[in-house]
Amino acid sequence: EFKGNNKTMKKKLLSKREGMERHEIEYMIDQRVICFRNAERNREIFKKALIDGISQERIAEEYGLETRQIQNIIYEVEKMLLNYL
Repeated sequence: EFKGNNKTMKKKLLSKREGMERHEIEYMIDQRVICFRNAERNREIFKKALIDGISQERIAEEYGLETRQIQNIIYEVEKMLLNYL
C-alpha cells in the first residue's frame, strides 16, 4: 500500500489535519509543494489520494504512471508537509 514507514507518516499527517477545513488543507498543500519537478501534478495527485481518497492504482491510470511512482510522490509530499506542520 504505502512505501516503507509511510503508514505512520500518514497517520501523523491525518491527525494534524483534523479540524482543518478542506480549503485549508488544499491551501497548505499548494503553498508547500512547490519545489518539486512537476509540482502542480504532484499536488493534484496528493490531494486526490489524501483528501478525495482515490486509490493509488486509479490515480496511476489517470496520469499514465506506475503505481510505484504514485507511492513515491505521496511519500515525498507527506514528508515535506510533516516537516512544515
